[in-house]
Amino acid sequence: MEVSIQGKNIELSGLSRQNIAEKLEAVGKYLKGAVEASVFFDHQKHTTRVEVAIKAGRVRVRGAAESENAARAMDEAISRVEVQLRRRKDRVKSHRARDSMRGDAPQEADAGDEG
Repeated sequence: MEVSIQGKNIELSGLSRQNIAEKLEAVGKYLKGAVEASVFFDHQKHTTRVEVAIKAGRVRVRGAAESENAARAMDEAISRVEVQLRRRKDRVKSHRARDSMRGDAPQEADAGDEG
């Protein structure tokens, strides 16, 4: 996963960059193929806004959060992205299951008529 981390009015240490990359890798389990992620921190007077955008092929997901604590805002933004990706994966799974049930139904009906 290619991760781009940018900040405005905030200094990010190497440890926090590594922590962000690890959290995004964990979210990457919901996606296949090449994944690009960008994280943008914007620190204002009393709050920090974090925007996380993930792109994998045609899939584009974005989550944002704002908090007084930068780490809390980052965790919340990543969890929002994770929820969106989990929902997407569940929809794909249920859609595939529904299609496979449609394809198997006529074969089962034919088997019952023979006996």
